[in-house]
Amino acid sequence: MATSISNFRTNCAGRMGMFASSIVLLCCSHPTESAERGLSSYLPAYYGDFAVAIAPKPGFYAYATYYGYEANFKPQGAVGKLDLNVSAFITGFQYVFPEKLANISFAVGGYTAIIDARLHGVLSTQDGSLTVEQNKIQHGDTSISPLIMYWSSGNWHVNVYEAVFLPTGTFDAADSLNLSRNYFSFDTVAALTWLDRQSGLEVSLVPGLMMNTQNEATNYLTGPEFHIDAMVNVFLAKNFALGLHGYAYMQIAGDELNGQNVPSSLSRSNGIGPSLLWVPDTAGVNGKVVAKWLHDLDGENRFQGDIFSLTGVVQF
Repeated sequence: MATSISNFRTNCAGRMGMFASSIVLLCCSHPTESAERGLSSYLPAYYGDFAVAIAPKPGFYAYATYYGYEANFKPQGAVGKLDLNVSAFITGFQYVFPEKLANISFAVGGYTAIIDARLHGVLSTQDGSLTVEQNKIQHGDTSISPLIMYWSSGNWHVNVYEAVFLPTGTFDAADSLNLSRNYFSFDTVAALTWLDRQSGLEVSLVPGLMMNTQNEATNYLTGPEFHIDAMVNVFLAKNFALGLHGYAYMQIAGDELNGQNVPSSLSRSNGIGPSLLWVPDTAGVNGKVVAKWLHDLDGENRFQGDIFSLTGVVQF
């Protein structure tokens, strides 16, 4: 089933969440209010692909990802929309330790990203009109997972980790387009995989709960966020699989500005799309290639659009 590296990007995903999903703070009639509701440190459909909770073989894994995002945002109470176009290039790693404790495997990982983003559009409110046209190419925020754990029993596999999002990118509260969230996020994630190696059928769930600190530049606090990714995959051959992946996201508490609740700040979204796994049959190389497309079906107070990603992973 080529599972030795098939879940590698899943755990990097928790660490990668902010690189593109935290791209914009939108300026409206009240810049700090509508802005931070559009995006979060959670990146839809990036928390799993194939055999997500199965421990990779011990060793060092390096990956490179192209991530494209085409989406728009329609704030409540405004006429018009803002369009977001993103091309991000991510490099990261994961190291799986050879030692085990009580049948538990351990790993660490991290990533960095270069982001090319364009925000453009026109919004009108009762307070006036706003035209936005900005483009930036910058280094994004950083994410690490200092402790990743795997456990398996028969066809069942569990993966638990904490993703810590660090605001290492550049932020300007007066700017319409920012490639950093400018706050810390802590995402507690538990992935569950059922894989029947005889039939090649896999079902995985990856729920997580994200807590955020306050953006000190805007005094804005994004409320707690619940998210879950779901995957149904079929391995048609040892080195080839197809999947149908989906996600659901919702805030479970509203945002705060200057310590006061922000009305109508709860956000939600969901989407679905296909994915493909190919494990190159090259002598001496343990790697994989994953392609994915995800389309947002519904949402509120969120950017909505299409995600395209292509990832290559190599074990050293």
